Amino acid sequence: MKLPVLKVNALPNLYKHCSTVYVLHIDLPPQSDDSFMQSYWEYIRAQMYQIIESNFVTAQATRVYAEHEECIVFKSNIEQKQLAEFLEYLMAEVDEYLDSAPEQAYRFVKAMIFEKGAQVKLFSANKVGDDLFDSMAYDHSVFTYRHQRKSRSKQLCSPQEYRPIYERQMKKRKEVKPVVKEKQSEPQENGYIEYYI
Repeated sequence: MKLPVLKVNALPNLYKHCSTVYVLHIDLPPQSDDSFMQSYWEYIRAQMYQIIESNFVTAQATRVYAEHEECIVFKSNIEQKQLAEFLEYLMAEVDEYLDSAPEQAYRFVKAMIFEKGAQVKLFSANKVGDDLFDSMAYDHSVFTYRHQRKSRSKQLCSPQEYRPIYERQMKKRKEVKPVVKEKQSEPQENGYIEYYI
């Protein structure tokens, strides 16, 4: 059975090249015209990853960057039902903050972790499939949130709490000035060459 391949630049600790892992990727809603909401969704996704990483220690949850996408990899001892329930509570919390929240989804796929530039192991060569984000397994592994649960705790940031953070980020972007290169004066020749030792 061929597995999709998650290609990373550097392997996280305790993970081996060409080993089987479970990959969690939380999808962002479609691009919106509102830059605040787009920034808020990216911030919420990063917060979700951080919370999941700290709560699933026994499954060795680790955030990795692959193909300019952030996702979480787990060892094979992940309790999938518990993870799905935990994600539903987090998504319910986001749903409470936003009255008209778009459909939220995540993907959970069994894949092979692969370090870029490394050779495929001999016994894993026949298991190597397509790239994870281009594979059919990734396309068919979408789980959507059903808007049925109520959140139990407050772990994520609400839009009202995020607004000052966003305004500080925008203020910093406006303060950044473009770098203008000054013309350097040419050194004057004295007729001899100076050597620095």
